[in-house]
Amino acid sequence: MLSNKLDYVTFLQIFNLANCSNLKSLLISIENLLALTILALESYKSLRSLPNELSILTSLSTLVIKECAMLTSLLNELDNLTSLTTLNMR
Repeated sequence: MLSNKLDYVTFLQIFNLANCSNLKSLLISIENLLALTILALESYKSLRSLPNELSILTSLSTLVIKECAMLTSLLNELDNLTSLTTLNMR
């Protein structure tokens, strides 16, 4: 489990989480990843929602969501991602 293990990786710029078919939510504290520019969630088949903390990642320029069939909506705070230039969903 990643849980809070990423609390101290504040300079992480790219985070690719793939093939997590049984997880239903992101179990990480992404609010500390303020330098994150690319977030890719792929083959995350049971993901139902994105964490509300995603809205404070103002450096995020690319969000990729592929093969996340259970994800029914994007959070309302998506418009707070002022650096977001690429949203790729399949």
